[in-house]
Amino acid sequence: MGYRHPDRKNYLYEDNYDFYNSETWLEIRTEVLERDGYRCRIPECDITENLQVHHIIPRMYKHLVEFDIDHLDNLITLCNWHHKLAERLVSLSGKIQEHRFL
Repeated sequence: MGYRHPDRKNYLYEDNYDFYNSETWLEIRTEVLERDGYRCRIPECDITENLQVHHIIPRMYKHLVEFDIDHLDNLITLCNWHHKLAERLVSLSGKIQEHRFL
């Protein structure tokens, strides 16, 4: 069936499923976590558990950019909460959505 992104409806990409389950991704992920000191990179966030590595420019745009979308410069360590927030800021059409923060 392919990869279904948990935070986006109808986000199916077989290549993403293969990539995120590859040794290459595990190596890149480890390198990013080490670089970022195993901490969420959002200022004043002290979370060091349940960390995720986030693509600043999403992988779904890899065909539109002239650089390696999986390069370390395009990756950042985020806690689960900040990662979910970052993923929701970009809609499937690539437009920034409005959000209200409590």
